Amino acid sequence: MESPRVYRKGESFQSLSGRASAEDVMVRLAALRSTLGSQKYSEYQVRIIERALSDLLDFEGERTSGVFWLRPHVIE
Repeated sequence: MESPRVYRKGESFQSLSGRASAEDVMVRLAALRSTLGSQKYSEYQVRIIERALSDLLDFEGERTSGVFWLRPHVIE
């Protein structure tokens, strides 16, 4: 019997295609925010999305574990 293959996170991507700048991502998030009321989400889902968008778009200050934010490598 073969031993299980070991997952190596550093080898999980072969390449990235396309690039979005942080500004592009923020513009898309702001567009999502402006259309959120017209989407078919439950009230509960809307509250979750609004909280994430608030953290991403409105937060200024120290990034702590309680705040949702995107690091530059995640945006790429």
